[in-house]
Amino acid sequence: MDELPVPHTLHKRNSSYSPLCHQCNHTSSSLHWTLCPSTQTIYHLISNSLNCILNATALDMSTNLVSNLHQEILTLNSFKLHNFSHLPSLISTLSGLVPIDLISTIHNTSISYRTATSLSIKFLLHLNQQIYKQLWIPYCISRSAQSQNTLTTNLTHSSSSSLPPISVPQIITKIDLWTIQWIKYHTPLSYIITNTQI
Repeated sequence: MDELPVPHTLHKRNSSYSPLCHQCNHTSSSLHWTLCPSTQTIYHLISNSLNCILNATALDMSTNLVSNLHQEILTLNSFKLHNFSHLPSLISTLSGLVPIDLISTIHNTSISYRTATSLSIKFLLHLNQQIYKQLWIPYCISRSAQSQNTLTTNLTHSSSSSLPPISVPQIITKIDLWTIQWIKYHTPLSYIITNTQI
């Protein structure tokens, strides 16, 4: 829904906020954090999710046929970055749309359409969970650490006292607490900075 507190969204809300990614210094887009060249590649997570959900056991197929299916899925438009607005893309898939071409590709391996749909959704949910754990949380931690460094530097320059450093577990706790508050109440990102009850 384009509401994650990433530079792209924050810049849209307040033009004084930099639209640049804090990791690669390129202009951010709504899903830049998933595709940022300085992070673990999204295709690695897609492959891991394919191996976990669409494996020989789940599909009741030989390892060779499963490997061919994975290669076919990776070549689908819905798993590629392109600029054709009339075709599904990796961006539309990451945005939450279930690609019909994924379901059809699985269905074409003699699996019922209903089972193919169920497996597609399981795969996308698993991928989403991996993106959250391996891309979003590290992105937030690095952003929080950078913000903390900037804040500490600014406070040091403006006064003689400085803030005590925040440890990584404290940062993770703050992000986890804020995420719950954001989901339930749309609590602003400033909650991470202002919440001192950790």
